[in-house]
Amino acid sequence: MRVDAFPPSEETSETPVLEYVVRTATGDAIGPLSYAKLVEAVATRHVGPDDRVGLVGRPLELLADQPDLARHV
Repeated sequence: MRVDAFPPSEETSETPVLEYVVRTATGDAIGPLSYAKLVEAVATRHVGPDDRVGLVGRPLELLADQPDLARHV
């Protein structure tokens, strides 16, 4: 199948990018991060279950309380 058979949608450039921030248990701030980079940070143990994670501008919650992220620990 040809790649150019599906040209990029104009809507793609207008899609908001969700960014996450992390406050580690030691008080360090990490981010903003894309979801993919956040999952990578969790999987590589740079972010752990005792750290707080949230979307930029939203309240932070313990990573351990977020099943979609905690499963990568």
